[in-house]
Amino acid sequence: MSESYQWAVLYKEAILELDPAKLQTKIAAARAIIQQRLDEIKALRDELAMEERHAIADALHNLRTIQTSEFKSFNVDDGTQGQPAA
Repeated sequence: MSESYQWAVLYKEAILELDPAKLQTKIAAARAIIQQRLDEIKALRDELAMEERHAIADALHNLRTIQTSEFKSFNVDDGTQGQPAA
């Protein structure tokens, strides 16, 4: 998979984001461009498209994991369990 794919750039920005206030926005942007790319390559059957689809599936899984982890984290001191970590 080429790192030149725009979805890959936004995906990396999302997974490397450390600021919880920016994380959800970056995840949403990455998901939107990933969906757009999936629509573009939907009909392609070549090996590169298959590889990219696998990379996209992995990326979406990782974004869901990050989002779930962020939502489940909580601050014991202020009782904000289930709220995004600050």
